This record gives sequence, C-alpha cells and structure tokens, in this order.
Amino acid sequence: MPDDTIGIDISKATLDIHRLSDGKMMSFSNCPAGFKALSKLCAQTTVTRVVYEATGAYHGGLE
Repeated sequence: MPDDTIGIDISKATLDIHRLSDGKMMSFSNCPAGFKALSKLCAQTTVTRVVYEATGAYHGGLE
C-alpha cells in the first residue's frame, strides 16, 4: 500500500474527501456516523497526512 494523503473540505453538513493516491473523491456527513465512515476509508491505506480546510467551527467534531 502506498503512503497516502487525505484532503478534507469541511462544511456544516459534509466532509468532502479527496484521496491523493488514486484521486478518489467522496462525501460523508459531518456527524459521528460520517467520522466512522471516514475512519474506515483511512484504514484502506497507510495515511501519512490529513489536510483539511475548515469553515467556521465545523471542524471541531472531526478533530
């Protein structure tokens, strides 16, 4: 598995994800269920870095 970077654009309703290694893009709800789904995605590869763009205070739950 390649080392990977996950980019996240965080909004009130969603976490918009881009996985650098394969260009896969997806969206999860910005809530505990979405965080769990994101965790499963991250388990598929060796994540070396996560970068995110936060809007207001909407990144608090993810952090």
